[in-house]
Amino acid sequence: MLSPKDYQDAITAQDGCNLSGIVYDFARILPKIWKEAHAAEKGTDYVNTHPICVLFSDKIKDLAKRGPDTFFTAYDKCKNEAAKEHTREG
Repeated sequence: MLSPKDYQDAITAQDGCNLSGIVYDFARILPKIWKEAHAAEKGTDYVNTHPICVLFSDKIKDLAKRGPDTFFTAYDKCKNEAAKEHTREG
């Protein structure tokens, strides 16, 4: 189950500057949150709104430097790059 350290890691992550380290810690803690959710007979909404998830996801957003148009620019770039793979396969 979740430990006080897991909650502290979410707080400590707020001072982080390394996206991969933040994501690694988040990925390490997420299975514990899911275990807690299943034990409480809860689902995705419980996990998505868990305080640890809120803190980590907000920090990830912050490190990605998301502005108003950043999402659409990134989405279009990924879509174009993904289409290249389909072109090579076919």
